[in-house]
Amino acid sequence: MKHFYVYYSYEEYGRGYIGKRECKCLPEEDVSYFGSFKDKTFNPTQKIILETFDSVEKALAAECALHDFYKTKREREWYPAPLDCESQTAYEAAA
Repeated sequence: MKHFYVYYSYEEYGRGYIGKRECKCLPEEDVSYFGSFKDKTFNPTQKIILETFDSVEKALAAECALHDFYKTKREREWYPAPLDCESQTAYEAAA
C-alpha cells in the first residue's frame, strides 16, 4: 500500500523545504528522507509530517497551496517551490 504525505524539512538554523512524498512505508517510519532538493548546500536534519492523504493528487494540491501561502519562491529562508506547483492543474486542485 502506498502512503502520501506533505512534510516540512529544515536546517536547525537555516532554510526550510515543503514537499510531498509517496512511499510504501508509513510516513512516521520514513525518517531518513528529507526531500528531493538539488542544492548541495541545503542540509536539513529535521522533518515534520504536516498531513497524510489518500492520493498523490491531493498531496500535490496541499503542497502547492503551502508553497503559495508561504511565498516560497520569494523568500530566502525557503528552498524554492518545485516546478510541479507551477502547473495550473495543481493550483486548481488545491482550491
